[in-house]
Amino acid sequence: MRATEVLQKCLGDALNRMHAQRARTLLHAVEALTHGRRLTLMDLARSWPDAERVRAPL
Repeated sequence: MRATEVLQKCLGDALNRMHAQRARTLLHAVEALTHGRRLTLMDLARSWPDAERVRAPL
């Protein structure tokens, strides 16, 4: 996605020094936010790349 590419370009040095899993999680979070367009925890989980279906608890 374009947003993650821009983020990697702008924060390249910081991402290189960051633990690989943390950097990947940050990029997934940005991708989910741009895809879901709402900043709630449930919408973020629903928009997470390669996520399974997320339902609200009863």
